[in-house]
Amino acid sequence: MTGQELNDMPEVTFAKRMALQANLMAKFQLADTILSKDSANTLQFDGTSKWGEHFFTFDITTSEKTYSASLMDLATENSATQLNATKALFNELGEIYVSLTNEKNPEILTKVISKMVKTIHNTMSDRGPTNKPYVKLFEEWRKSLLPKALENWETLNEECQQSIIDIHDFYCGLHFTNKFC
Repeated sequence: MTGQELNDMPEVTFAKRMALQANLMAKFQLADTILSKDSANTLQFDGTSKWGEHFFTFDITTSEKTYSASLMDLATENSATQLNATKALFNELGEIYVSLTNEKNPEILTKVISKMVKTIHNTMSDRGPTNKPYVKLFEEWRKSLLPKALENWETLNEECQQSIIDIHDFYCGLHFTNKFC
């Protein structure tokens, strides 16, 4: 119909390479967006277990739109594993951003990750039993990164520091509502 022979079609490796490139560019776009708009971003997360497998997903919502950040297969579903998955996500976003912006200084990676995490001012999840402990762990990790994200952290008064540290936690009630249907 198109006049092309099958041997003129792209090979499977080309399609796989394009999928990898698209994934890298999407993650670079997300990291760049987070870093360029220092606003109150929301980290949304949810997990589910099916047939003995545990899956965990992250979305990051900016003032303009929601980005699907990651879908991970976890060994176990607990708050410590979820925090490690969060750290892995931000580390991956940071590594991609740093490598594509040609920054070679290893200290830059820590600063980039810290700045991205600093922009998270809200979390949203369901009311799963591991989510509240996870949010507390995330808040502690985020708090430990703030001095690296803000050069003048030590000069800020306690009230100002606390306003930056504070995170708003939202819990969706949809799962509860679905049980009535």
